[in-house]
Amino acid sequence: IFILSNMLKKNIMKKKHIIMDEFDESMQAIFVMQGFSGLSLFCVFLLMALGLAIIFGQMGVINMAHGEFLTLGAYITWMVSKVATETWPWMQQFYFPLAVVLAFLGTFILGYLVEMLLIRRLYSRPLDTLLATWGLGLIMQQIYRSTFGPREVSVVMPDWLMGSWAPTDIIDIPLNGLFVMGITALMTVLVVILLYRSRWGIKVRATTQNRMMANAAGINTQRVDRFTFALGCGIAGVAGAAEHTAGNKKVFGVNNGGGAPSPALVPGKRVTVGMGNHSKWLRSVGATRA
Repeated sequence: IFILSNMLKKNIMKKKHIIMDEFDESMQAIFVMQGFSGLSLFCVFLLMALGLAIIFGQMGVINMAHGEFLTLGAYITWMVSKVATETWPWMQQFYFPLAVVLAFLGTFILGYLVEMLLIRRLYSRPLDTLLATWGLGLIMQQIYRSTFGPREVSVVMPDWLMGSWAPTDIIDIPLNGLFVMGITALMTVLVVILLYRSRWGIKVRATTQNRMMANAAGINTQRVDRFTFALGCGIAGVAGAAEHTAGNKKVFGVNNGGGAPSPALVPGKRVTVGMGNHSKWLRSVGATRA
């Protein structure tokens, strides 16, 4: 009886250790996958913060319509997806990179026109830019409702973005999340190169530090401002396309009642304002807080 009892205890302890090891592995796998999901969302917020940093940090313009530019980029992606799936089915497997480029171009052009017709008259009145862009956001929201309807829509993702990468037997990393991270890394590198390794970046920093002296040096500050604002809006459009990819989410921002800002604008603004205007690297870290 004593020998059987010891054997039974050993078997119970062995099974207990096996169960605990399996539980620890499962918890680690859940932690890794949930952490990667949060990292994908962080990338979207980082793209939002980059656009806001250029407009608000470099130019001092408070763009309350930034979330609506993101929504425009998301709708452009949806329209390209609809054309690819219904009109040209042969484009369905490779339309998404084209949709990202078109989202950037569409929001860039609209941002260029908004700066030329509205923002350039309000640089000396920062609070008026807040009110003007807030009103612009309301107009854009109503245009979205009237054009696309109040209901949410979603894109049809290509097959190559619907799979997953399995580094272990119990961990699956979605490919669409990796794609979002790739877009974010590419856009971040391009923005850094533009601001710190190009003639345009020199002109932006000169205009920011001393506008009168930049004008005296022959820099067309109006053109620099226009391109800078358009670039920030274009990055917001890319963020809208990336938001589709991060978990295949639906277009948002058109159902906000009472003129409330778009849900994506609040964390993006918190990243830019909360981390200050002095370091873009701090904003990258601050996106995790949002």
